[in-house]
Amino acid sequence: MKHLSLLSLLLFAAFYQLRATHNKGGVIEYQHQSGNSYEIEVKLYQDPQSPGFQRNTIEIRYGDNSGLDSISRSSVVQITNDLVVVSYTTIHTYNGAGQYHISVEEPNRSAGTDNINNSVNVPLYLSAYLEIDPLGAIRNNSSSVQQCPVSFINLNQKLTLNMTAFDADGDSLTYELVNAKGTAGANAPAYFIPNGIQLDPLSGKLDWTPQGFAGTYVLAVEIKEYRDRYLVGRTTVDFIIVVNPLNGGFYLEPLELLMPSLQNDSCGYFSLRARDGDTLNIRVKATDTSNASPNPSIELEALTAGGPPNAITSIPFRDSSQTSKTIELQYVIDGNDARCAPYPIYFRGVSEGTSVQNLELFLFVMDSTSRTCDSLCSFVGLPSNQSNTKVELKIGPNPMTAYTKIEVLSKVTSNRLEFELYTVSGKRLRHRLFNPKEELILKRKNLPSGCYFFRILNQEKAAIAEGKILIQ
Repeated sequence: MKHLSLLSLLLFAAFYQLRATHNKGGVIEYQHQSGNSYEIEVKLYQDPQSPGFQRNTIEIRYGDNSGLDSISRSSVVQITNDLVVVSYTTIHTYNGAGQYHISVEEPNRSAGTDNINNSVNVPLYLSAYLEIDPLGAIRNNSSSVQQCPVSFINLNQKLTLNMTAFDADGDSLTYELVNAKGTAGANAPAYFIPNGIQLDPLSGKLDWTPQGFAGTYVLAVEIKEYRDRYLVGRTTVDFIIVVNPLNGGFYLEPLELLMPSLQNDSCGYFSLRARDGDTLNIRVKATDTSNASPNPSIELEALTAGGPPNAITSIPFRDSSQTSKTIELQYVIDGNDARCAPYPIYFRGVSEGTSVQNLELFLFVMDSTSRTCDSLCSFVGLPSNQSNTKVELKIGPNPMTAYTKIEVLSKVTSNRLEFELYTVSGKRLRHRLFNPKEELILKRKNLPSGCYFFRILNQEKAAIAEGKILIQ
C-alpha cells in the first residue's frame, strides 16, 4: 500500500510537471455586458511546444464565493513558433453590488526564470478587481493589454517597452511595478524586481538597460483605473523579459523617410494613422555591430498577429548586407478595423539564431468616429484622493472664466516645460511650450463648459505635475 501511495505521488508529480513549463505570463480582462453580467477573458502567454499547452479548460474564481469554475479555451493567436496568446472566455452574472477579486491560479510558470526560485514549480497567479456599485453608476470595462508578452534585449543595451494598455471608458490609468504572485496570491518565492528598471506611472513606458547578468526575468505591472478620483478597477499583467549575454550592438529602427505617416504620439511612441483603402509600407532595419561574429547571421521577423484582422498583409521587400537587414511590411487598410485602441505591430531581430530585440509600432485605423483616438495616453486625471503632482503650482481662476493662469512655484531644473490639456475622453486639445519662470496663461477661446485635465512635462518628457481645470 505504501508503494502504491508513493507511486501515486510520483505519477501526480510527473503529471504536474507535464502541465508545467509553458506559462510565460498573462492577464485577466473583463467587459460589461448588461445588468450585473460581465464577460471575463483570461489571456495566457504560453509555449505551444509544451505538453501543458494542450489543456482546453482552466479554473477561475469570480470573487463572489461561488467557488471554482471551469472555463473553456476560446481562441489561440500565434505570435512566434514558441509563443501564443491563449484566451479563455466566459460570462458571469454577479448577484449584486460589491467589490470582487477575480483570480486564476494556473500550473505552472516557465522553467529557468532568474528572479523566481524554482519557477517551474510555482503557479502563475493572475488577478483583477471589479466593482459593481448599488446605484449602477459604475459599469466598468477593464483596460485592455496588447503588449508583446516576451521581449528581448542584450546586456548594456537600453530596452524601451510600452505596456500598451487601452481603456475604452476613457478612465485615467496608472502603472506600478509589483511583485509577481504564486500560490494563493502570495509573492513568488524569492521574487525581486531587477535593478535599474524605471516605469512611468502615467504613460506606462518602461525603460531598462540591464547590466551584470544575462537571464530571463518575470515582471508584473498593476494597471489601475480611476474615474473622478475614484478607483474603479485594476488588473495585473505578468510577462517576461529575456536578457541575452551579447554586449549590445544590435539595433532595430523604423525608416521614417519611407513612412510619412510615422510620428510620435503624445506619449512619445512611434505610431501610424491610416484610413480605409490606405496602403502602408512599414520598413524596418536591423543592424548588428556586436563582436559576436565577424559575419553575423541576422534575421528580422514581422510579428503581425496583433495587426488589423481585415487588412491585407504582405512583406514585399527584403534587403541585406553583411551587418544589416531591412524588411518592408505592407498593409492595405480595411475601414472595418477602425477603433480607438491601436493595433500593435512588432518586429523581432534575431542574431546568430538568438532573438535579441523587439521593436513596437502602434497603428490607429481611423474613421469619423475614431478620428480623435490617436494616442495610447488616456486622459491625465488625479489618482484616488492623492495628487501625483511633483511640483507646487498656483492655478487660478479655477473654475476658468475667460482665462486661467498657471504658475510653477517650485524650483525646476528644466528651462522649458510642456503643457498639455485633455478632454475627459482623452483627446489632446492644447499643447504649449513655456518658461517655468513665467506664468502660463491658458485662454478659454472656444472651449465649452466642462472638466478638463492637464499635465506638465519636463524636457525629458517626464510628467512633473497634473491636475484638473473646470470651465463653467
